[in-house]
Amino acid sequence: SRCTRRRQAEARPGAREESFRGMLEHAPIPIGCYALDARRGVLFVNRQFTRTFGYTREDIPTVADWAELAFPDPAYRRQTFAWWDEAVAQAVLHQGVVPSREIRVSCRDGRVRDVLVSASAMGECLLVSFIDITRRKRMEARLRLSEERHRLWADNSADVVWTMDLDGRFTYISPSVAKILGRTPEETMAMSWDEIFTPDSLALVQRGFARALDDVAAGRPVQFHERLQERGSHRDGRMVWTDVKATSLYDRAGRFLAILSITRDITEQKRTEDELLAIKKRLEATLNALPDVMFKVDRHGRILESHAVNVGQYALPPTEFLGKRLAEVLPEPASGVMMAALEAAAIRGAYLGAVYSLPTPRGLLWREISIAAMGAHGGTAEHFILLVRDITERKRQEEQLRISEERHRILAENTRDVTWAMQLDGTVSYVSPA
Repeated sequence: SRCTRRRQAEARPGAREESFRGMLEHAPIPIGCYALDARRGVLFVNRQFTRTFGYTREDIPTVADWAELAFPDPAYRRQTFAWWDEAVAQAVLHQGVVPSREIRVSCRDGRVRDVLVSASAMGECLLVSFIDITRRKRMEARLRLSEERHRLWADNSADVVWTMDLDGRFTYISPSVAKILGRTPEETMAMSWDEIFTPDSLALVQRGFARALDDVAAGRPVQFHERLQERGSHRDGRMVWTDVKATSLYDRAGRFLAILSITRDITEQKRTEDELLAIKKRLEATLNALPDVMFKVDRHGRILESHAVNVGQYALPPTEFLGKRLAEVLPEPASGVMMAALEAAAIRGAYLGAVYSLPTPRGLLWREISIAAMGAHGGTAEHFILLVRDITERKRQEEQLRISEERHRILAENTRDVTWAMQLDGTVSYVSPA
């Protein structure tokens, strides 16, 4: 029926949001989200987060509470958050990601886990993901111990050390290349650049090598740092992402010896970053799919930020309202409805479904608003998210339905025939007066 279709259409955005939240809840890696305000309240942790670390959202209501529990050593806590706060500031500034980094987390049961932590800035919150590498770290430690018995220097590092002359020929590649690319040093040294690198990475290497030749000729140190995708020789034909840093190597007399490089496998890190980027894009798509106009307002109703996809339904673009108070852009009683809902949200944390109308030359327009406090509530919240939805068409359909039902009621009550209605369980729900 028309009513059923209308209700389904209204419920669709919420269903998408709930579906995405459900995917995060059941994700196989620990995921958390916290608000980027002064309090830094924890908004969400999924099941895998609690399984991995033992902490629930009630245990860590804020990032400060998480820091005290996860990093009990004050020195390590300061060191970790010095990097984290700087990385988050950069991610928020550019709406980007916090590159993954390895940290040690103390769990609720006293165990310490090694994890890779990454994050993505999404508006006023930060989505944080963790990859538990504790088992991998232990295996790597055992492997290093075994390898040290055979070749201490070459096998002591997971990174590939290599040198190259000014003709572009490899002069040395450490044995660890087999772990990353699946080839022996001898096999790799016999290969050409285009056999090792993908086309895009090959172009970066060629440009970097040209600059290196210029730097050596001018007596400048070589500085090369790129992420490169290299062709693996594994049976599955997979590509390997590496972080390559190169510099020039000189003897004590200042004579050039070789280009020295360290290559690190960052395939797992790149995969994590891609996953976080995909999550960010899905969240942005969800936000852009909403028919609502979104505002960020302060405690006094001043509009601080706005987001809207379909601005054509409004007399002015929502960005024109920035810096103004609700009472300045809306007449009474609409502004009064808004401020009352804001007051209620400040106390309860959220207020849903307030409705107001606006008389316009095109006729009466109807709006529905929902407001949620950002961070703390109970009267202390300073900022709020306000969603405004155009429900004019819904109101028009409801009025048409009311008129239609009234006509049918009058017809039923004034006909000589008996009109009656029965529910599916056999209960008679209506019998006309006739």
